[in-house]
Amino acid sequence: AFEREGHELYVLEFPTQGKTLVYDGTTNEWVRWGFWSSNANDFLAWRPRWHCKAFDRNLVGDGSGAGLYSLSSTVYTDVGGDELRWLRRSPHLSAENVRLFFDFFELECARGVGTTAGQGVDPLISLRYSDDGGKTWSDARTRELGALGEYDTRVRWDCCGSGRDRGWEVSGSDPVAIEVIDAFVGVTKGLH
Repeated sequence: AFEREGHELYVLEFPTQGKTLVYDGTTNEWVRWGFWSSNANDFLAWRPRWHCKAFDRNLVGDGSGAGLYSLSSTVYTDVGGDELRWLRRSPHLSAENVRLFFDFFELECARGVGTTAGQGVDPLISLRYSDDGGKTWSDARTRELGALGEYDTRVRWDCCGSGRDRGWEVSGSDPVAIEVIDAFVGVTKGLH
């Protein structure tokens, strides 16, 4: 357990499942942390296993024995420059098993956060959806978050199909600050 940026965090690792769950005592929410593996195309257990507060920093020891690192809120890559992938999923949207038509999905988030050079100059965010409880997902559709200073960029996807039970997922891996604030969905309820 440790405190970071005003959040009291309790970290649980489940090694046989390769998962790490974190309870945020400030928001009273559970979230999953992990290390993105391109080979597995999934999140594996979060690499840090040990924590201490020293030199006014949160220091963590890598579970693979690879080193000691400082957690940062301003560096957007992992150890060795590997991408830091993030992902947010919504609760399911349904209306008594009646078909819903989704005109648009719009994300309210920090925009105009691009870097000055390299990856992230024009950062992208991806949207997928599932109509079967997360067993399968649609192809990812990407939108720009806006180059540095392009604060009026809209992050919106139109013509999002239909379904009876829809879950949404947004994700990204560009090395920029991510602030997801809200999401809006244009929904028309069908007849049956």
